[in-house]
Amino acid sequence: MIFPYLTNEKELLLRLQQGDYRAFENIYTNHKEKIANRLLRLLKSYDLVEDILQELFIRLGNNRKTIDTEKQIEAYLYTMATNLVNDYFQSVSKDK
Repeated sequence: MIFPYLTNEKELLLRLQQGDYRAFENIYTNHKEKIANRLLRLLKSYDLVEDILQELFIRLGNNRKTIDTEKQIEAYLYTMATNLVNDYFQSVSKDK
């Protein structure tokens, strides 16, 4: 269930840090599509996009306690997504 009344991103991030799954769902729902579209432009593969998104949100959940609640979650997610894409391309390059 999404928090329609939570427009304050800081409060949402504080709830996420406390392990509130609904806060995680809210962030996932609000940002998944936008990030997926950006990843698709880079990766050109729906399967790869799904893999990167899954890893991205797993890391978000695992690192939730270290997230800076003063910064925007979107920037944090885009940075992590970019790093995951770079890691993917580096691993592909090493395999060749």
